[in-house]
Amino acid sequence: MKKILIILITVLVLAFLLITLVPSIGSSLNNFLFNRPKLACNADSDCEYKAVGCSALTCGATTACVNKDWKPICPIPYLKSFCVDKMLAPWARLCGCEKNKCEHINPSENPDRALQLCASLNYSDECYNAVAMALGNQSICEKISKPDWKHNCLANLEG
Repeated sequence: MKKILIILITVLVLAFLLITLVPSIGSSLNNFLFNRPKLACNADSDCEYKAVGCSALTCGATTACVNKDWKPICPIPYLKSFCVDKMLAPWARLCGCEKNKCEHINPSENPDRALQLCASLNYSDECYNAVAMALGNQSICEKISKPDWKHNCLANLEG
């Protein structure tokens, strides 16, 4: 009986570790068992990039543009805001409400919309710089308010 209990506990611990540390398993279970990411929105301010997976080792592994009020249910918490900020370039975090659905806005596909979103962000200089680099467009550098950022943006695009 004692041996069976030890085996059962070992299996449960291994299963728990597998679910939380392997990104695809943790994300799939979170979506299937608990809650799928909510995408509904009415305005750009309803949307943000978040970790939507549950892997503690890879900062959630999967990020997506979702409703800001949606939260994944993860057995082991991790620093989600740190992970999203460090994993994604500013232009990759451009998230807007398109036809009442939170969606990623790619500057290459929709530069005007990307610039509109940059203007509304609290890290707009970083965003303008990243969009200028993504598009190879020096004129976007002129929108940057910090002189050193503007200088570096222009310098990086010269040549």
